[in-house]
This record gives sequence, structure tokens and C-alpha cells, in this order.
Amino acid sequence: MPKYLKVLILIVGAAIVGGTLVYSVYFSLSKQEMPNEKINEPVFCTMEAKLCPDGSYVGRTGPKCEFTLCPNFKVKSTSTLELPGFLKGNITIGPICPVERIDNPCKPTPEMYAARKIFVYNQTKTLLVKEITPGPDGSYKADLAPGVYVVDVAHFGIGFARGAPAQIKIESGKTIKLDIDIDTGIR
Repeated sequence: MPKYLKVLILIVGAAIVGGTLVYSVYFSLSKQEMPNEKINEPVFCTMEAKLCPDGSYVGRTGPKCEFTLCPNFKVKSTSTLELPGFLKGNITIGPICPVERIDNPCKPTPEMYAARKIFVYNQTKTLLVKEITPGPDGSYKADLAPGVYVVDVAHFGIGFARGAPAQIKIESGKTIKLDIDIDTGIR
């Protein structure tokens, strides 16, 4: 074998061994924790719960394990919190059938109630504040910041709604009841 070929094989072998050594040292150091580097350790908070005025609960969170704010609290100043007020009521829908018998009444389905969404607007009815979907029995409840609102329902078909639109005033911590009767126009 020629001498230059032996030298070439020796150089290539040395390069492979050197590359493997550099590669293994580099990756072993990158996996080690550096002594001056700050380690982000996870924070584990206790499983305590705080009861909010609206009946809901909040837990601890964040790096200092502080309780989160209760929902729908509005900060008036740095020392005063304003509680929300509530709007609740029932929607009735009828008649559902052209001929309704006492022994076989036609009752609204949960889908019929869900289709009659309740819209809460600001006082001038220029901004939709909240959209409420009634429950399967037609009842609804929503929390709102204190203020004056206009409440309306989705109008469609030939019927009309008694009780909406209506202007309401929500006060902190108080509940306003507004029942809405939707006449479908079926006769």
C-alpha cells in the first residue's frame, strides 16, 4: 500500500475519532444544569377554594399562589369591589299546535327555548352586552354589572313578545325578575 494512502487513512480516522469526541462532550454538557443558571421550578399551590358572593368558587394560581378574582367583580377603586346584579326570569312560548287538547298539550321543546335568545343591550341599544340562552324549561339567569339595560328577545315568525323589549335597572347584589311571554301567532 502506498505511503500517502496510509497517511490519508490515518487523517480520516483521527477526524472521525475527534468528531465523535467533540460531539459527545458538547451534548453531555448541554444536558447538565449550569451552576449560575436559574432553574424554573414548577409552583404547586394548595388545593384550597374561596367561596365567591355569587356562589362560585375560585382556587389559588400563579407564582405566589394567590386566589384568582371572583367572576364579575368590578373594581371601583383600589379598596372597593362592586358586586354584580342579576337578571332572571322565565320564557313561555305558545301556542305550539293549531289545536291543543287538554289531555295532550303541546309543550315547547328545549330547542324552541334555545332559539329564543335573550339579548341585553346598553341603555341606548347601541351595544350588545350579553346574549342569554334560556334553559330547557325556559328559565334563565345572568349576572350583569350595575347599570341600565334594554332587554329584548329574538323575534321571528308572525308572533310577538309580551315583556320585551324592556328597560331594566340592575343594582349591585340585587336580582331583577323579567318574564317574557312569546305568542307564536298559531291559531
